Amino acid sequence: MPLGARVTTAAAAVQSTAGDLHASVRGALDRQLTLTVGYSGGWAIVPPVMPPTIGARSAAPRVLSERIVNGDYQVAFEGLAGQSYTFRLLTPVPDANAPLRVMSAEASAVGVRPVPDAPRARLVTVTFPSTGTPNSDNYVPATVRFSVAPQ
Repeated sequence: MPLGARVTTAAAAVQSTAGDLHASVRGALDRQLTLTVGYSGGWAIVPPVMPPTIGARSAAPRVLSERIVNGDYQVAFEGLAGQSYTFRLLTPVPDANAPLRVMSAEASAVGVRPVPDAPRARLVTVTFPSTGTPNSDNYVPATVRFSVAPQ
């Protein structure tokens, strides 16, 4: 489930931490059993699909962690130095006009635009710094914090 989601299934046992959300339901199996956990809202990040060519190293970005920190959604990434990647961000607010606040000390640029017909979604372009010390794969880290600004 997305971080910060609100579980709407009354019988669900919910466990939440800064980096994880679990909901459990139980039932008795006779012939067939369907268990469902409903939820609304929450934060999620979807990286771009970038399969490498045969024999090549991956150039896709890496999502290292997602956390809720003081009410903000914090995502730690790695990407190729100087490269820009576009992620799909799901916000907890079903209002495409809700202002989104974005903060990053490492990323050299972060751009946000709405997704037509998906009011919770934004396309977020993160440009990774070209300076700094890349790892052996030429990846550099960046942490970005998102919050829905109060209206």
